[in-house]
Amino acid sequence: MNPQKAVLLVGSPRGNKSVSRTLGERLMSGLAARGTAVETHSIYGAWAAEAKMTALLEAVDAAGVVVVSFPLYVDHLPAPVMRLLERIADRRAGKTPATRPLLAALVQCGFPETLQNQPAVDIMERFAEAAGFAWAGALALGMGGAVQGRLKDKPNGMLRNVVAGIDAAAAALAEGRAIPADAVETFGKPLMPKRLYVLAANFGWRQEKRKNVRRVDLYAKPYEVTRPGTSR
Repeated sequence: MNPQKAVLLVGSPRGNKSVSRTLGERLMSGLAARGTAVETHSIYGAWAAEAKMTALLEAVDAAGVVVVSFPLYVDHLPAPVMRLLERIADRRAGKTPATRPLLAALVQCGFPETLQNQPAVDIMERFAEAAGFAWAGALALGMGGAVQGRLKDKPNGMLRNVVAGIDAAAAALAEGRAIPADAVETFGKPLMPKRLYVLAANFGWRQEKRKNVRRVDLYAKPYEVTRPGTSR
């Protein structure tokens, strides 16, 4: 096992355009800048081809740091991510390595509140314990959609806490330490006032409706059941 190797597993179906990959690669860049060899694999892509899955699993076997980056699906991990974790756990069953690799998570959601990610973080921690990893903590973020396309070399002020949290996490992981609590707190701070985020999100939904939905009432309730004596 090479403690100087880090592997990023991206668990988003959007691939290279996903927020999960954007955040994960920022973390990998921080590790690479500190002398850690880094490697990235798409979980969805690995399920599409057994050769890619084999390469992913072998990369995990050789890594000293494994980072799983994914979007929240309601309050859980995406199904392909869960299936991969099960496969990794089966592969590691019965093995007693001299040192346990670090496992960290990056999870973000479209809900305004970062706290919505907590069940997924708890699942990742439980997986780490069951599969023989050393749990290194998670960076969780609400309002994840606002990150898209904005996390560049010099991001705007809205993302300053995101960048600060990722950079602090990279520094710790590169030294074999868990992500510090203050990095988790900084990363998870709201990107903007909740009312403003909801306003922008609703505007975005209306724009998508105009582009993709024609002659359909999004507010229709064709199966709504009314109580006797009431009218619709």
